[in-house]
Parts: sequence; structure tokens; C-alpha cells
Amino acid sequence: MSDNTKAPQEDLETQAPEAVELPEPEVIMPTDSQIQTWKAAHGPLEMADIGGRFWIYRRITRGEHRDLLQKNSLSSDEETANRQLTDICVLWPDLKEVDWDKEGAGTLETLVQLIMKFSGFMPNAQPAKL
Repeated sequence: MSDNTKAPQEDLETQAPEAVELPEPEVIMPTDSQIQTWKAAHGPLEMADIGGRFWIYRRITRGEHRDLLQKNSLSSDEETANRQLTDICVLWPDLKEVDWDKEGAGTLETLVQLIMKFSGFMPNAQPAKL
């Protein structure tokens, strides 16, 4: 074999591996009409990407929160309370189709924190000294 000719094995070793393009999974989102219906019924909405899944949620009202606190006063189970909050506020995806045991470990808690912040429990603004 001459110096100008490389063995096929040498070419394979020097070539960078090709990037494989995977098809993006099709994300089925609610229609604009559905979102407008939710806004009319509940007011402002937010959407968050948590662990690659999109969640659309609304604020919890003061009355709903008070009822939830009374309902949970007999139980100290935080996960039950969190699921009850998401049952009230999450509009999409349909929670009947969500297997919480297969979601990321922090998904439920993160979603609850976002809902609570959106509902005014953690202010966005910094207080100003007078």
C-alpha cells in the first residue's frame, strides 16, 4: 500500500461520528379557543415547562385556598394537599392522564410553588424602604 492510500479502518477512526437527529415528539397543546375560554372563566393563566412537559395553570382564589386549608386541617400529608391544589388549578394536561409516580421527583412540588407564587404568596416585587 502506498503512502497516499489509507486503509479503510484508518478513515473510520479519524472521522467524527455523525450526529443523529431524532424527530421531535409532537406536543399536543390546547387550542387558542380553549385557552381563551379558560381565561374568561379564571382570569390570567401561566404556562411552565417542568421536566419537558408543559403545564397550564391558574391562580387559586382566597376562598378556594381557605377551603383547601380547612379540608387539609385533619391531614398532615403534604403530597395529598399538593395534589388537591393542582386538581383545582392545573388546566392542562388533564390530570387524570398524569401518573405522578412517573413524573420527575420534584415536578409536583415545583408546580405547587409556581401556582402559589402566581396566586400572590411569594411577591415578585421587592419592598421599598420608606
